[in-house]
Amino acid sequence: MISLHFTTRLPGFTLEAECDLPGDGFTAVLGPSGCGKSTLAGGIAGLVKPASGTISVNGRVFRSDDPCIDLPVESRGIGFVFQSHRLFPHLTVRENLLFGKRFGGRRTAVDQDRLIEVLGIAHLLSRRPDTLSGGESQRINLSTSLGSNLVGSLYILDEPSIGLHPRDTNRLVGVLEQLRDIGNTVIVVEHEEEVIRAADWIVDIGPEAGYNGGEVVFSGPLKALLKEKKSLTADYLTGRCKIAVPTSRRSPAAWITVKGARQNNLKNIDVRIPLGVMTCITGVSGSGKSSLAKGILYPALRRLLFDT
Repeated sequence: MISLHFTTRLPGFTLEAECDLPGDGFTAVLGPSGCGKSTLAGGIAGLVKPASGTISVNGRVFRSDDPCIDLPVESRGIGFVFQSHRLFPHLTVRENLLFGKRFGGRRTAVDQDRLIEVLGIAHLLSRRPDTLSGGESQRINLSTSLGSNLVGSLYILDEPSIGLHPRDTNRLVGVLEQLRDIGNTVIVVEHEEEVIRAADWIVDIGPEAGYNGGEVVFSGPLKALLKEKKSLTADYLTGRCKIAVPTSRRSPAAWITVKGARQNNLKNIDVRIPLGVMTCITGVSGSGKSSLAKGILYPALRRLLFDT
């Protein structure tokens, strides 16, 4: 059992955490952006110091407002993955993965070769990080981190689904469930519905963001969350609240035409992009979305508008 009974104060924000989490299984931490989810995760990981109160695992306090009680970092057995994690730019993907494995210490929880297969990154091993898309980078980060951590540990992941296509999110859920099934505790800060619905336990932080957040609105299984009337997350999961689809669409004012685009995974494509409207570029991770937007379209427009 993980017991959270602490308060953390940050500039303009206070988080008051009073709840118990299962000592095993897969827990998702939910809530609006800015409500305190990452602060809660940082508190569990020992990265955010409580202003008052304690954090304990199976009755053993490892973090508190009393520095004499804090356990040393090396004694906590906690792996933590940030969404802002960066790869070494001068190494290839293969070398980044080997670096993480070399310094992993005890035996790995999930075999890294299996992770490479599940996350679909075998074709990226010879590439350098600066040539990867956002989704590809995130999958490499996950493989590096999850393939080099420990068995029997508490894993805390902060929005691991960022940048992933739904196909890859499904793969991610499979890896998280595997980590749980071999005896680890997994806590995930998330917005992605598929990850939320796969969790064994839900902690909903809110009720809103900023000054109006910082409270535990709900703690329990998904079935009970869906009945919670004070949860914005439950409102959208059940359909009580919806994002309205526009009843009419704007007409393009003009068009940008890209011809013969070739970069990374783009293979001599032609594409027209409308102006004066909102355009979404979508596709599976690594299909060429970032290459088109950041590698071709933006530099071309910058040259045209500012460098002439």
